[in-house]
Amino acid sequence: MNNFMKNIHRIKLLVLICALPFVIWGCANKLNIEGGPADETAPLLDAEKSDNNFQTNFTGREFQLSFNEFVNLQKPGEQIVVSPPLRYALQPVQRGKKVLFRLHPDEELLENTTYTIQFGESVQDITEGNAVEDLRFVFSTGDIIDSMIVAVRVRDLMTKEPVNGALVMLYETLSDTVIRSGRPLYFSKTDSSGLAIVRNTRPSEYRVIALLDENRNYQLDLAEEQIAYIDTFVRSVAQTSTPFVLDMFREIDPPVRLDVVRMDSLTYIFTLAGETDYAEWRSVPEVDYTIFQDKDTTFIQFEEPANFMILSSPYADPDTIKFDNVSLKPKRKIRFDELNILSNQPKLENGKININIKWNNPIQAVDKSKFMGFDQDSVLMNLPELFIDSTSIGTTRLNLSWNAKGMQDSLLMLSGAVTSWYTENDTIVLSLRPSKVESLSNLTVMISELNPELNYIVRIIDASGEIVRERQVTDEASLEWKVSGLFPKKHLLELITDLNNNGRRDGGWFDLRQIPEPMIAKEISDLRPNWDVEIEIKTKD
Repeated sequence: MNNFMKNIHRIKLLVLICALPFVIWGCANKLNIEGGPADETAPLLDAEKSDNNFQTNFTGREFQLSFNEFVNLQKPGEQIVVSPPLRYALQPVQRGKKVLFRLHPDEELLENTTYTIQFGESVQDITEGNAVEDLRFVFSTGDIIDSMIVAVRVRDLMTKEPVNGALVMLYETLSDTVIRSGRPLYFSKTDSSGLAIVRNTRPSEYRVIALLDENRNYQLDLAEEQIAYIDTFVRSVAQTSTPFVLDMFREIDPPVRLDVVRMDSLTYIFTLAGETDYAEWRSVPEVDYTIFQDKDTTFIQFEEPANFMILSSPYADPDTIKFDNVSLKPKRKIRFDELNILSNQPKLENGKININIKWNNPIQAVDKSKFMGFDQDSVLMNLPELFIDSTSIGTTRLNLSWNAKGMQDSLLMLSGAVTSWYTENDTIVLSLRPSKVESLSNLTVMISELNPELNYIVRIIDASGEIVRERQVTDEASLEWKVSGLFPKKHLLELITDLNNNGRRDGGWFDLRQIPEPMIAKEISDLRPNWDVEIEIKTKD
């Protein structure tokens, strides 16, 4: 009997031991307890267990921060900002409630300099991700802690909206190239309101530059990076004052030659990248030539041979193109052997038929007498009051308009009506199905508070980026512009302040201290067939 009872006890003990891990596992996984409040309290710094903040004569190679609960370190590379910038990133080591930060073995700190380490939202609790706010560690390699500040607010030049995450950098140097090759003495980052406060700077005057630094090297070296700056030196102050406002913009993308093709001994085609409006050409020796630029392609035809061309721009180093190094590529010449229409856009407005014809190469001459029309009964007739835009010559676009008497169904261009650099057109018949006025939209542009002493450009741009209407405004305090015959699609209205009166909007370039000419852009999204729409711009809004 005793042996039997002992075996029973052994079996019970064995079952209990086997069941114990499952009980523990079940308990360990019951984390979602309902009814309790979520933890919304961020970890608190334990000053007694942390290294002293605001140390002077700092000679250490590491420092430790301790908190009242377990913490995680999130995205330290993005969140932790050290000013002045270190050559090497801090090396963090997380240990429960503590985080140890080590300097790289090759890091050399500057003498008599105050360093500020801002941790952003990198230090968080392990349960809810509550971040420690305004956590900073400050030390000086000299006898004093510098305490002066510079406050800056950064906004987008076009929209006036705040720019978040921009570096605001301070320099003591006078060099114009520091933003492209140097490093700042101090810096900070803007918050969601565009505000950045650069703290713990020494009393001095600084050059202030803001940068959206895509590759995090503190330099303006990528085309997509944006910059803002103050053109005078700024003195640091003892307490927060009204921040300096900087407007941020992307620099001009200078024209760069990608390729050049020799069509014959006197004609060349250049393929460019960048903003080709700023391309400037000069032949050596100086000879007469015809030039036409169509977006990224430039056509040049000489009256007599030249040795080479120089492509220059205010924003780029000159590029010399020697013609003896340019090879003939016959396959590229095929597109010029025939004069063909690439696209045409007929429309009806104000009792006129208007058509914009795009050709495959630049136009040299137009013979007005070789344009005819077919009416609805296929009767050949002259086009009443045919108008040919004189600015079409030398471009790939031909703009025609005539009175819509009889509503011609077709446009006939006889052989030789249009002549290009290489050939003339064969007989072409275009079917005309112009958009009737009932299917188009009318727009009234109202602009107020203009400065009569300034020049303006107003333009309407379609979804493809094509300028469909443009108008110059001078000596006016306001404008009412009625525009008819717009296709009922999204358009963009731009108001450009043409400060140098050159008929275009000039961009910005830091090296020349050139800020982009002001522009207000407003989307036109409510155009409907046969609608009259008004849009208003106040320049001082």
